[in-house]
Amino acid sequence: MGNRKTDKGSSGGNRLQRLWWLHDALWYQGVARRFGFKAANELNREVIKPVARRAMKAVLAGRGLPPKGALTAEEVLACFQEASELMWPAPMTRWEARLTGERTIEVTITKCYALAGLKRLGLAQAYECPCIDVREGWLEALGIRADQEILASMKDGAEACLIRVWLRS
Repeated sequence: MGNRKTDKGSSGGNRLQRLWWLHDALWYQGVARRFGFKAANELNREVIKPVARRAMKAVLAGRGLPPKGALTAEEVLACFQEASELMWPAPMTRWEARLTGERTIEVTITKCYALAGLKRLGLAQAYECPCIDVREGWLEALGIRADQEILASMKDGAEACLIRVWLRS
C-alpha cells in the first residue's frame, strides 16, 4: 500500500516492534497471573533461546557467514552487536559490547525497556532476566562454546548490567 514512514512514537522503535514488546509484556503478565512467576520465568527463558538462535542465523546469513563457522572474537562481537540491535532496537535499550581480552566480551546495558516496564508495575523482583539464555541461543547458532557471568544487574539496583562472556577455543 505504498511507502509509509516508520512510526517512531514516543516510546521509540517502530510500530511493529512496540506491538511485539506489548505482546511480550502481556504474555508474561498473563502467565505469571495464571501459573505464577516461577512458570512465567521458566517459559520466558525457554522460548527466548530459539528466538535468539533464529535472530543470530539471520545475522549470519546477512553477513554471508556460514552457520557454525570458525569466527574471530571480533566477528563474534560484531554478530552480538547486530543481533542485539535486531532484538532490542534503540531507543528501547541502550548498551555497548566490547572486547576486554583476546577471547572475552563484556556487555554493558544501561537501559532495558522490559525491566523499566516491570519496575513500573512493581514486578521486577519476581522477574528472572533471560539475557544469559539469549546469548546461549546466539552462541549455539554461531557454533561457539562459552561461559557467561552476570557481574552486575540493574534489577538488583546496579546502575548498569554487566555481563562477561568468555569464548572458549
